[in-house]
Amino acid sequence: MEISLIRHGITTCTDHKSITYKEFTDWVRQYDDSGVFEEDNYPVETGRKIDKAAFILTSDLKRSIESAKLLNCVQFVYV
Repeated sequence: MEISLIRHGITTCTDHKSITYKEFTDWVRQYDDSGVFEEDNYPVETGRKIDKAAFILTSDLKRSIESAKLLNCVQFVYV
C-alpha cells in the first residue's frame, strides 16, 4: 500500500495585504472559500499517482475539491 499526499493548486485568493488580528478570521474565511487556478499542465508524477490510486480522499474545502477535479480524479470522497 502506498499513501501519497498531494497539495492543492494555487489558490484564487490573491489578497496578500497586511491585516490586523481583527481581520484575520474574515481573511481565513475568504481563503477557505477560494478555489484554485487551472494550470496549463501538472507534474507527470502527480498524474501517475492519481491514475494508480485505488482511492482519492480530499478535504471538504473548495480548493481541495477543485484540485481533485482538475487532476481528473473520476471518483473521490471529501470529508
